[in-house]
Amino acid sequence: MFEFDIIQSGLVIAALFVLGEVISRKLKAIIPAVLVSGILFMALLWGGIVPGDMVERSKLGVLMPVGMMFIILSMGSNTSLKEMIANWRVVLLAAVSYLFELCMIMLVMSLIFDRNMAVAAFPGSSAATLIVQEQARALGYNNCVILSVLLLFLNGMVACPIVGLLIKKEAKRMMAQGIPEHTVHSNAGQALSGQKSGGSSYVSFLKFYAAAWLCQRVSGLIGLSPYVLCLVLGVVLSEIGFFRRDEFKRTESGGFLFFIMMAMILNSFSASTPSMLMDVLMPIITVLCTAVLSLSFASLVMGKILGFSPWLSVALGFNIMVGFPVNLMLSQDMINFLTDDEKERSYLMEQIGNRMVLAGFTSTTFLSNTLGPIMATFMR
Repeated sequence: MFEFDIIQSGLVIAALFVLGEVISRKLKAIIPAVLVSGILFMALLWGGIVPGDMVERSKLGVLMPVGMMFIILSMGSNTSLKEMIANWRVVLLAAVSYLFELCMIMLVMSLIFDRNMAVAAFPGSSAATLIVQEQARALGYNNCVILSVLLLFLNGMVACPIVGLLIKKEAKRMMAQGIPEHTVHSNAGQALSGQKSGGSSYVSFLKFYAAAWLCQRVSGLIGLSPYVLCLVLGVVLSEIGFFRRDEFKRTESGGFLFFIMMAMILNSFSASTPSMLMDVLMPIITVLCTAVLSLSFASLVMGKILGFSPWLSVALGFNIMVGFPVNLMLSQDMINFLTDDEKERSYLMEQIGNRMVLAGFTSTTFLSNTLGPIMATFMR
């Protein structure tokens, strides 16, 4: 009955994710659902109820490389160069804040621990950190894998309350100044969510496979990570009209591909032991303190130079710790809580929500997915 074949292993993984969502909702999302699922998986693993290679037995990992390439291609295709150029101050603040945080984490972690732990603490998107985790797993650095996967969730748990408070302060400041008569209806996040408007999913799959194939071949010729090439090519193909903004949604595969990616994150818990978790406690505290302090400093300085308020400056800088769609959800929830006036909501979403999404694009999508595969090569 408990042979944990391909179907049963997948069944247990899906059940863990469902339980994680239910428990996370009961806790009012204080702990992310995937982290809850990972804790449940560790409990079952340590209790000898499930095998450590359960994710491998499900065969979901076989599809991870192509799934990752599709997801990163879609991230690139959803990046609007025109919007980034028009809002260059937001892009510059987010970029400088992220790069300063990355440098400080690498410096502090290298001095206190070692280079491998510093790379494992790489701040970025789930796609980028998965690449770092795969490199650490291949080299047998299980403590680095655990550090990376825990930081992926703990960053948001630390940053979300801070960002929510900052957005509230900024929105109140803007409301006190008065809302201009001319307001623009907010379209934050529409490019990402997209609405499916017909067309064959097979055509969209063909486009993604062709782009992934090209990236793989070019990677072999020039030695650059195919994931970096996917991000760049996604931007280019979107700008020339080959990819539509909702191309990934048209494949109707997003749910399954993200399920695969989350399964790989769950797999990162498989090598954990109680003693290993204690071993990464101090590195986790060190990284989180360094991230909060470095991002606060860099974003305040850049915000002062670029003419942003202190509240908005730090909120924009902290996007690397929260990412999309959490940054948009925090903006919407706080603005909707503060005002019932549609004009005020529209103006505040334009001034805060849109900028938060763009800052997240810059740091989490663009920079981290570009630098993640490069940083992984420094792990020895």
